[in-house]
Amino acid sequence: MAMRRSTIGVALMLALTGCGAKLAQLKSQVSSDLGCSQESIDHEDLGQWRERVSCSGREMIYAYDEEEEKWKSALDRATFDLSCPKNELQATVIDSQTVGVTGCGQKATFVLNTTMEPTYMGFASKHTWVMNSDIKESE
Repeated sequence: MAMRRSTIGVALMLALTGCGAKLAQLKSQVSSDLGCSQESIDHEDLGQWRERVSCSGREMIYAYDEEEEKWKSALDRATFDLSCPKNELQATVIDSQTVGVTGCGQKATFVLNTTMEPTYMGFASKHTWVMNSDIKESE
């Protein structure tokens, strides 16, 4: 019985450590993306490895992609689709999986697409931000 408790304790510790590392990774990326200190970041767990974060009056939805082992935001995709540097983009969170992005005189809407991908350990969540509108001229 002691061995079982020990094994469960170790598994729980590893899971919590992994969560702590993911949260630290998230705060580092948010700080870089939104230009704020890690201490000023507020976050809300939306489930399925999604977090709504805010700092310095800016807000964003991030999703942890287990397959790529990194946090993703609509800004990552918008940089490519709008041909605009990330630091010139502004985001408006519409709901828990939809973000409007404006920058370089353009705007578009992005939706989070989540799938479960098979892995050697079972399944992992795969998150991809997809442009869900035509690129429009911003006002």
